[in-house]
Amino acid sequence: MAIPPDAGFWLRFQVHSDGLTPSGAPFHTAFPQFSQLPTELRLQIWALLLQPRILLISCQDPENAAEQESELALRPACRLVPVLLHVNREARSVGLAHYELAWSWKVPAILADMDLVSSSWDLDVAPVRETPRWSEPRVYFNFQQDAVFLLGELEPCTSTGFNSPMTYFLDREDTKRVRTVAVAFRALRHGESGSQQIFGALFHIVDRIKPPSGRVLVCVNEGDEWTHGLMGGESPLVPGESVAYGTRQRESRLRQGEPEVVHSSLVGRLSLDDEVDRRELSERYQRQARDPPKQEDNVIQKIWRDWYRGSIVTSSLADMQFWLVRESDLGRHVCDDQ
Repeated sequence: MAIPPDAGFWLRFQVHSDGLTPSGAPFHTAFPQFSQLPTELRLQIWALLLQPRILLISCQDPENAAEQESELALRPACRLVPVLLHVNREARSVGLAHYELAWSWKVPAILADMDLVSSSWDLDVAPVRETPRWSEPRVYFNFQQDAVFLLGELEPCTSTGFNSPMTYFLDREDTKRVRTVAVAFRALRHGESGSQQIFGALFHIVDRIKPPSGRVLVCVNEGDEWTHGLMGGESPLVPGESVAYGTRQRESRLRQGEPEVVHSSLVGRLSLDDEVDRRELSERYQRQARDPPKQEDNVIQKIWRDWYRGSIVTSSLADMQFWLVRESDLGRHVCDDQ
């Protein structure tokens, strides 16, 4: 969908994983005899390409667009259209039995009405206000197995202080059918926002997307772990994770000949002596190794649990689980939810 030049907020969609990334093992790229196989066997082979995909949804705005685009650029980007839909007619028929066009969206009226461009005001003529309209659904999605991964601005706010949850941009008929949902740890602004704001962001996610498993995956990357450690965290964010988290990531990239990438959230936050920081974090985490935290004790779960513990409000959402997982392991956890 084209974004108007004066748009206050918009959503970006990117396929984070298509479930078909080949392993390092050699594989054949052609099989001329495939068309000679029995139809039933060909259909079974096409069905094997129906792997869980991860759809990344990012809420963006002009003021922070550069940072939000860099978040997307740091993550894998697969083709939006599932591979089954552009192989041949037979494969497409299999794909269309499982994928459908979805994810129309519109900016809530409270944001569209209040986030008017100042240049449109005139002393005598009021600006024309157009009622927000739903976009066309242009993303193929398999509601039985695909997952949604949220990042960017979870609670977009106008310059006048009006805000609306990002999940409320989405068609409710789509959100209520999602089976697996993940959210970027950084998007929760832990360490910047208070627990009430974090709880509110989480509540609006599960208010619109209620996964059947009763579990939301919170994705932690290397930058999140480093920032948490430098802010005084006594143990890694991801339960059972070691301080070698970042080291293993870097060694893997170097073995594969990939350039070393420093996550944008780390810029300006690391001390001058990275190795000193690493040793200090290692010693600190080792002191906690005998009694590592469990998933039910992670920092996000505590915020959710503590809010309901001190509240007179009862809700079916009180028992919702928030699992902190490595973002690089998200695909495995999505498969576990199938």
